[in-house]
Amino acid sequence: MRLAAKLFIFLPCVAAMFAQIPVTINTASPLPPATNFQGYSQPIIATGGGGSYLWSEVRPASGTDPNCPGPLTGLPPGLTVSASAQAASASVGIRPISSGDWTFCVQADDNAGSVARKQFQLRVNAEPIVNLANTVTVAAGTPAITGVNPNTGRQGTNNLNVAIAGQFTNWAQGSTTVNLGAGITVNSVTVGGQPAGAGFASQVLADNPKGFWFLNDVPGTPTTAIDSSVSAFNGTYGPGVTAHGIAGPSWVPPSGLVANFTGGTISFPSLLNLGSSGYTIEAWINPSLSSLTQTTRIVASGSGLNGYGFGTAAGGGLVFTSFSRQDYVTTGLTLLPNQWQYVGVVLDASSDAHFYVNGSLVESVAGALATLAPTGNFTIGNQSPGVGHTDEIFTGGLAGISVYDSALTSAQILGQYNAAQAVSATPEPVTTMLIGSSLLFLTLLLVRHRKRENRGSAK
Repeated sequence: MRLAAKLFIFLPCVAAMFAQIPVTINTASPLPPATNFQGYSQPIIATGGGGSYLWSEVRPASGTDPNCPGPLTGLPPGLTVSASAQAASASVGIRPISSGDWTFCVQADDNAGSVARKQFQLRVNAEPIVNLANTVTVAAGTPAITGVNPNTGRQGTNNLNVAIAGQFTNWAQGSTTVNLGAGITVNSVTVGGQPAGAGFASQVLADNPKGFWFLNDVPGTPTTAIDSSVSAFNGTYGPGVTAHGIAGPSWVPPSGLVANFTGGTISFPSLLNLGSSGYTIEAWINPSLSSLTQTTRIVASGSGLNGYGFGTAAGGGLVFTSFSRQDYVTTGLTLLPNQWQYVGVVLDASSDAHFYVNGSLVESVAGALATLAPTGNFTIGNQSPGVGHTDEIFTGGLAGISVYDSALTSAQILGQYNAAQAVSATPEPVTTMLIGSSLLFLTLLLVRHRKRENRGSAK
């Protein structure tokens, strides 16, 4: 009986003691970071008091509450503190729409006289950047995208200008000929006039190149040298080649910047055989003075014992080499340093080399031996790197490089050069069939779909 009496007295004391434990918010601050426009849900947990609480965000004046000293920014737009009535925990959710660092105060009230507050920090990171230049593709006819401006975009509605060369059909909202990648939709499409100089790309593509590199590639890690021909023979920028490193010729679409070579090369995964004769190589070059005092290679494919190379020569000339067969070197030509010039060479069926500058034939050099099939990988900016070959490096700007397994005519080469100089004075009409280069104006809605969190959410 004595023991029972002691128990009867002790148990109420224990109950009273537990009833006096104050409410405490236990979740640590700062909260895990959120990302703009992406779903977010983070539990806020309390203990003590009655065990269930009314939750809210409060904003005491700065310096008046030691638990939330401030200064407070409040929750970022798009997030709220929410929970069912008298819940044991709350949730911060669900989709922030403004990046930055935020400070806010959360209150838990057990509705029995015990209240807790705690200050939290939350970083909301900017939403990922979508690389628009890499997501835009075309599928009708055989057009090529010559420029995308701007190159990148974020969540929301964006106006995107896409310069397109070639033939394409039925540009319309919802058309399957426009593909912008996952998470991007097209709200509207209009076709404008031909951009200044964009006819150059159409002219080159009409001549059926085996490779065509604008070299206005968007910088990346690494940067890819996009081949705009049907071959899709892409290369990789190496050290010593800066994407968007120099202002290009007038025909280059926005941003107008192209590759600048300061001792590096663009490498390719395999050789590029243009045939034993009857082929053409062309390029826009802005050579440094150094490139005009020695042999350099704009392009090459071969081991040094076979294949071909085309570039500049000492004295400001041009040189074409059919390796182990013949060096074709101009003698009456002086190129200008630090200026854009359109140069080319045609090796005809008789293995004679014909050199062109700015659309005009400037010199022909007789030959007799056909080119041996290359065994070394294709390279832009130096001699193909076979065994011991890392020399003859071109320095300066390069753009609009094209190669053909046919001998272009003088009229074709002049047509390309003239097209690069042309400026369209009047816009082309919008029709279901457009031939040549046009500017496609896309109004895009960039969206990111995320699964909503069910517990505690922002509305």
